[in-house]
Amino acid sequence: MAPDPKKPELISTGEAARACGVSTQTIVNWIRQGRLRAATTGGGRFRVHADSLVEFLKAGGFEVPTELKAGPPLIYIIDDDPAWLAAARRQLSTIGQVETYPDGYRGLIAVAARPPAVVVLDMKMPGLDGAGVLNALRNDDATRSLPILVATSFEEEAALARRYGATAAVIKGSAPKLKEAVERLLV
Repeated sequence: MAPDPKKPELISTGEAARACGVSTQTIVNWIRQGRLRAATTGGGRFRVHADSLVEFLKAGGFEVPTELKAGPPLIYIIDDDPAWLAAARRQLSTIGQVETYPDGYRGLIAVAARPPAVVVLDMKMPGLDGAGVLNALRNDDATRSLPILVATSFEEEAALARRYGATAAVIKGSAPKLKEAVERLLV
């Protein structure tokens, strides 16, 4: 999938500084402190991840410049049931860009490479299950506050998911309830 041409993925420290109304050195300091994610060019210069800057601006109460505002939110669904994945994709594609992953390992790799706005997660999967995914995401500073909605077939798993750190949980079966729950997390 091609990146949104209206939203740059990486921006210079100068562009980030103008967006925040601070000096370029302040941006560099925030990068070194781990407050902003950045890549390094071959020449040793930083390039700030635009999504990291947007999160930082929102958390700090700053106005997000129009050129950094994203298109539809990115939603990941991690579940091993192909039929449910297809149905959830259809329902959620009306509110965001949906990507699906058939197991916890692939889901974690995707989150690390490109963090979504929200993750919809199944608890029972072979290999790395939902509890393992939740544990990994909640123990990583970069994803600790990532909204995670557990979609499960069992009430007891919904309660367990909340104990593991899920933001919310829904019982599978109602596509409108799934959509409504995701919309609440995207606010």
